Amino acid sequence: MARKKNDEIVESVANDLLAGLDDELNSIKGLNIQDADSDVKVIPTGIDLLDTVMGGGVPLGKLVAMTGGAGSGKSTAAVQYVVGFQKYDPRALGIYIDVEQAINMQRLVDLGCDPKRTKLISKTITMEDIASIIKGIISYKIKNKLLDVPYIVIWDSESVTPTKKSLEAEEMAKVMGEHSRTLGFIMNQLIPIIAEANVTLVVIQQLRSKIVANPYAPQANELNYGSDQKATGGSVMQYYPFNLCTSRNRGDVDYDMMGIRGFKTEIKFVKNKNFAPKVPIQVVLDYATGLSDFWTKEHLIRESKGFTSGSKTSLENYKEFKFARRDIKNLYDTDETFRQKFEELYAQKRAEIQTNNPWDKNLQIKKSAKEESDLSDKELDLLSKLDNIGTSSNGDLDLENLG
Repeated sequence: MARKKNDEIVESVANDLLAGLDDELNSIKGLNIQDADSDVKVIPTGIDLLDTVMGGGVPLGKLVAMTGGAGSGKSTAAVQYVVGFQKYDPRALGIYIDVEQAINMQRLVDLGCDPKRTKLISKTITMEDIASIIKGIISYKIKNKLLDVPYIVIWDSESVTPTKKSLEAEEMAKVMGEHSRTLGFIMNQLIPIIAEANVTLVVIQQLRSKIVANPYAPQANELNYGSDQKATGGSVMQYYPFNLCTSRNRGDVDYDMMGIRGFKTEIKFVKNKNFAPKVPIQVVLDYATGLSDFWTKEHLIRESKGFTSGSKTSLENYKEFKFARRDIKNLYDTDETFRQKFEELYAQKRAEIQTNNPWDKNLQIKKSAKEESDLSDKELDLLSKLDNIGTSSNGDLDLENLG
């Protein structure tokens, strides 16, 4: 009898706990937490192979991280993301925050950006300033009825961005760990907001050498890039991003054969919630114009043994047609049959990468046709959330006069 009474008490306590858990879950529904199987909107970059391993393109309204060594193509790839956004929607804006002060507007234009829809902020600013800039961007979108328009912000780079406290500190010891703590605080605030506002935040990171005081001590689970390097940002930039890719310079391209000067960069998404196989790809970068879709395709075909050997070569699926390798780009541009066979062969090689992809998403972003004269409840709520983000102001952001 006593045992039955005890079982009833345990069951009652368990039911109370479950009821309390339901209440907790209901209370956080307003945080825009997505189900694991919900569709994620993506915008193509224009580099087909890159889009393939990214799950269709750059995720909209998400935090994206890119890390790699100097000269590995991170910044150029990030600019390609901006180009993709601007091609996708004529209203899309790209904001490039160049903390390293290593790029100018002409370079962005050369790489394909529309100068009228691109804002470059090139100066030393703090993490708190970054938060304020993004706050201003979202506020602008809300007030101008542009929440449905895709915007993209490039932060180049997180690694060299100081915190306000670190700039004011007199001793390094007093701000140890301040960078990661501030980054985590800001990201916790921004991630749910950018999702609602359709703003993608791309954070570029640098690699730094690991300092190991005790090589026999247990090592933390961190993103390693080689045995003696790791990404900056601590655990924040390992766990928070929707996807995270590494880039690595794989050597110069053959100028005599291609007629371009550049290099191959290996990109691997070590974390990607939109595409399962985390396979490395090599993308061809032209120093003059940025990432090349054609030469990336050609490189994949070549590495996959899609060309026959000999003084004259041919496509694996078009063996009756012989050509010199240096003529391939001209043939692709001028010969419709050759271009069709080339694309068919590329699609075949690309399919080997796509085989294990379980996602088949609708990649189109739904556009809202509704225009209201007053702010909606959602817009007002989003504005109120913005009030709690960032601690400093930045007067250099003028989205009204980009041109």
